[in-house]
Amino acid sequence: MASENYTLQDVKGIKEPFDNAARTAIMSYASLPVFMVESTEQFSEIFTSTESISGTRALSELESPDTNALEDGYTVTLTDVRFGNSINISSTDKQKFKDGSVSVDKYLMRQTREILRDVQNFFIQGIHDLYNNGFVTTYHAAPDAVALFGTHSWNTDGSTSWDNGVTAALAQTSVDAAMLFGGNFKDGSGKPMPQTYDTIFVKTGGSASREAKKLFAENISPVAVNDVNIYQGEFTIVESPYLTSSTAWFMLDTKKYDAPVYAGIGKFPTMDEPIRQNNMSDRVNVEGFWKLGIPNLPFNAYGSTGAA
Repeated sequence: MASENYTLQDVKGIKEPFDNAARTAIMSYASLPVFMVESTEQFSEIFTSTESISGTRALSELESPDTNALEDGYTVTLTDVRFGNSINISSTDKQKFKDGSVSVDKYLMRQTREILRDVQNFFIQGIHDLYNNGFVTTYHAAPDAVALFGTHSWNTDGSTSWDNGVTAALAQTSVDAAMLFGGNFKDGSGKPMPQTYDTIFVKTGGSASREAKKLFAENISPVAVNDVNIYQGEFTIVESPYLTSSTAWFMLDTKKYDAPVYAGIGKFPTMDEPIRQNNMSDRVNVEGFWKLGIPNLPFNAYGSTGAA
C-alpha cells in the first residue's frame, strides 16, 4: 500500500505547477480589454461609480478658481466568495498503487489536470456570465440596480437616463447607430462625455462574429461598386467560445475607461497538503476566493442581443 509519505511528497511535487498554472490561466484574461481582472488583498471592496465633475469656468484676471466638485455616484460593495474542489485518494486506491511512487505520481497528475481544467472553466464561465446575462439582473446588476445593458440613471438629481441595450442584429446600420449613441453621450451633469467604441466582443463562430469580420477586418477589398468598408480596422474583434449567444454583440470604449465588468482575485486557486481522513483516504483540497460584479456604471459599453 502506498505510504502517506509517498502521497505527501508527490502532492508537494505537483502543488507549485498547479498553483502557477491556475494563476497564469486566470491572469491571462487580464490582458483582454473586455474584462477588468485584478489581484486584490481586500476581502470586501467598496466602489463609487463615475458620475460627473463640475467647477471649471471662465475666470477674471484675479479671480480664484472654484474647488473641483466630483458628484457622488452610487456605492457598490463586492465581497469575496469562496470556491474550491478536491482530490480524494482512497485507501483502496493506495492499495492498488502497491507502494509504487511512480503510480502515485501518475494518478495525481491525471487528477490534477482534470481539477485544473475544472477550475479554469469555473472562472472563465463566471466572468463571461456577466455578458451572457447582461440583459437581465438575475445574477448581477449595475450600481443603479439595472442590468449591464439597459436603461440607466445617473445618481445626480435631474440628470437624463440613457439606454445602452438594444436588439438590432450586427450590421453597418446598427454600428452607425451605436457610434452615434456613443458620440452623443453625456455625463450626469449633461456635459459631453463622448464614447468612441474601439472593441467588439462576439461569440467565436457565431453570426455576429462573421459579420464583425466583414465590417471591421483590415485589408479586405470591396467586391462590388460602393461596397466600401467604412469601419475597416477601427475595431479590435475579441472572440470567445464562452459567450452563449451567436447573435449578441458588445462594444466598448477601452482607451479611456476600464471594462465595466470586474473580477477581483482574493486568493488564486491553491492546492493544499493532503489531509488524512477517518476512512484512511487522503484528501487534497483546492481553494480560492474571488469577487465578480459591475462596480461602475457601464457608460462605456453598448450591447445588443442581436435578435432583431
